[in-house]
Amino acid sequence: MNLPLRYAFLVLWLLPGITFAQAFDPDYPRQQVNVNVHRPFDPVNPGFEVGYQRRILPRYAAQFTAGVLTDMLHLAPYKQYSGYRLSVEGRYLLPCRTRAVWPYVAYGVAYNKVRLTEVMQFTDSIEGYAHSPFPISYWHYPDTFSLHKQTVALNAIVGVTAAAGHFTLDIAGGLGAKYKEVVHSGRIDPADKLVPPDGYDRYYMASTAGRMLTPNVVFTIRIGYQF
Repeated sequence: MNLPLRYAFLVLWLLPGITFAQAFDPDYPRQQVNVNVHRPFDPVNPGFEVGYQRRILPRYAAQFTAGVLTDMLHLAPYKQYSGYRLSVEGRYLLPCRTRAVWPYVAYGVAYNKVRLTEVMQFTDSIEGYAHSPFPISYWHYPDTFSLHKQTVALNAIVGVTAAAGHFTLDIAGGLGAKYKEVVHSGRIDPADKLVPPDGYDRYYMASTAGRMLTPNVVFTIRIGYQF
């Protein structure tokens, strides 16, 4: 997938220059390391993620994150799941009277690349599944295959950081758009289609081959150490 990642990351470095000047906040952590405690429990992209945050302007901080994607807790129906995740986030600190709590707004870009083994149901009669009231009557079969997925997400985020001594707690959420490319390999018949689920299935959506633009939801809980 030919994605201009270096340009997206460059934009995040240049945007601080257009923020409005604000009074320097001496209490906000100048730099910190943190761990995303939510990542191991992510149902679609589980793993382990660490970050480094540095304040680079009076009211502007940059967060850099790198992670290994692996299903340590075996919560997802994946086999041989492995990959990595990189992200960068620009934070604008909002004025707040409480000296140990800092709300912020942020923008960020995240890149994921994973490889895994899936076992899913396929059929050569997808039209019959779409129009029959009894889709189970149509012929289908299980297939074990390799899945390669890359995503790039652009997000708008709101969050809050709280500090107690050297330790910090950061909770954030947001919405964005995600460009996704999914490739299957090792299939019995690449022309056959995935059997659609009866209702919403996050794993069906995540495993469908092709290129697509989808909404993206962000939620993170980070525990950090400031210095």
